[in-house]
Amino acid sequence: WRRFVCETDYYITLDDIVTVQNFVRQCQACKRVTSMRNERAALNIQRSFRGHKGRSHASGLRAYLENERRCQQAATYIQRTWRGYNQKQQYWFLLLCAIQIQSIVRGLLVRDQLKQEHFAATEIQSAWRGKSAVTAYQQYRAARNIQTAWRGKFASVAYKVYKVEKFAATLIQTAWRRFVCE
Repeated sequence: WRRFVCETDYYITLDDIVTVQNFVRQCQACKRVTSMRNERAALNIQRSFRGHKGRSHASGLRAYLENERRCQQAATYIQRTWRGYNQKQQYWFLLLCAIQIQSIVRGLLVRDQLKQEHFAATEIQSAWRGKSAVTAYQQYRAARNIQTAWRGKFASVAYKVYKVEKFAATLIQTAWRRFVCE
């Protein structure tokens, strides 16, 4: 009986040991599974976090690059607009300067042409007046010569008549005085 009890006790103890080992192994397996789950979960969390971090970084980088692109476009637009405005201002300034220079040059040319025309007109008027004066003087001299000749002829005839009349008057006076004196 002792043997039986010992064997029974041995088998019960063995069964308890196997049960405890089974339970311990089960607990260890659960711990390993939990640990593996936790590792997988940690890996999943890490992977998700790294993905999120990478996507956030990529999104931030994308936003940064988009912002840089917009800034570049804005700067290019501002530069283009400024250069266009500046070129237009320079064009209008040069155009107004060219117009001003043309106006001054044309004014000088017109004044020179007017001076030349005035000089030519003055020369023509001077020549015409000189010719007219010479012609008038020649006509005056011709008229004076004619008048002088006519007056000379008339005076000569009148002088001859005067001489004859004076001679006749002197003769009459002489005769009268003699007559009176006698």
